[in-house]
Amino acid sequence: MLCPAAFVKRKGHRYLVEALKFLPDQVELWLAGEGELRGEIEKQVKQLGLKSRVRIMGFLSHEKLLALYRERRVDLVALPSMNLGDGLNEGIPVSLMEAMSYGLPVVSTSTGGIPELLRDGAGVLVSDKDPMALAEAIATLYRERAYAKAVGEKGKRRVEKEFSAEAVVEELIKLWQGCV
Repeated sequence: MLCPAAFVKRKGHRYLVEALKFLPDQVELWLAGEGELRGEIEKQVKQLGLKSRVRIMGFLSHEKLLALYRERRVDLVALPSMNLGDGLNEGIPVSLMEAMSYGLPVVSTSTGGIPELLRDGAGVLVSDKDPMALAEAIATLYRERAYAKAVGEKGKRRVEKEFSAEAVVEELIKLWQGCV
């Protein structure tokens, strides 16, 4: 499982690390990114005894990240973003759209624009700041492979239909035609 996100509070890494302790030992968590909270997350991983199951990869180039998806080295992508109550919410994360475009199932939280992206089963939504809900959603995707595949396929279709370059150009043309 991969979480491609900067180590900042809004991304909710600590809840995903905590969720890992409720998952089977064979589930590994790869964290790709850098940021001010990296040391805090490394400390949490050590305190929870999860060092053998967590790989902090640091910054990954866009090319390397997409290669992980293309080569199917990742089973699913999790982004446990959280609402900090400051009026600044997660938009629609490109990191989720990229994973979805490769047919990977994604798990994220009901914050910001994420519910819009993952609606109609295009991904799995859970409440923010809830490690147990994250763990249950992730466990279900690992346990029920047909379900995980269906979620991945729905996500891929959603991104292709509504967020591909072609879809965006088509929408812009419609907007432009409506103005003339």
